[in-house]
Amino acid sequence: MPSSAPARLTWRPDIEGLRGLAVLLVVAFHAGVPAFRGAFVAVDVFFVLSGFFLTSALTRQLVTDNGIDLTDVYGRRVWRLLPAMVVVLLATLTSVMFLYAPIDRAAIAESLQPVAFFTGNLAFAAEGVNYFSADQNPLLHTWTIGVEYQLLLFFPVLVVVLAWIGKRRSTSTMTDDERRVVMVRTVFVGVVVVGVLSFALSVVLSGNDSMWAYFGPHTRLWAFAAGAAASFLVAAGQSLLGSSR
Repeated sequence: MPSSAPARLTWRPDIEGLRGLAVLLVVAFHAGVPAFRGAFVAVDVFFVLSGFFLTSALTRQLVTDNGIDLTDVYGRRVWRLLPAMVVVLLATLTSVMFLYAPIDRAAIAESLQPVAFFTGNLAFAAEGVNYFSADQNPLLHTWTIGVEYQLLLFFPVLVVVLAWIGKRRSTSTMTDDERRVVMVRTVFVGVVVVGVLSFALSVVLSGNDSMWAYFGPHTRLWAFAAGAAASFLVAAGQSLLGSSR
């Protein structure tokens, strides 16, 4: 691996602590603690962290001669999400059989298929489901996994396309390290632009179609992009953007 490749991420107590704090805030919100009525925004923290870790992994591959292996990227992340999803669905459905009246079970069963295929958030948005009435459906909380999965499918492709554009922008007179700098800078700028557009779309839809603004992957992409941008700036304790002549 070239010397310009970033070091592998080690255990980060600061990031793990941030994850733990975000979990506690979301739990406090669902528990109805008055002081934490707005704590549901902690969900965005998870998307930021996901963007940070995914982009860090992609960048390690990007600066090597082998490039990004999308098959490996998708395979690793699908198998990280799939077992947890199966456990959640089985536990939830078992609870429904014991805790819900038979007349209420059909509506929950209808949402099982899209949730199982990581598209529950799209189904909830299309149906106009109100997230803040979580007692309507015990599967409602799985919308975050749907967004996560959809962004995990889209984001690596975005990085590959931007990296290709960056390679096209480099010249034959540049050294290998200089070409990598141009490529990484192109990816960084592209991710920031996409993030800004996503945030603007989220603001617009919040007033016109609040459910799509809340559940849509396109309106959550900005948080993912924010984490991705941060990964370029602080990877291995220094900026990946480097310098070129």
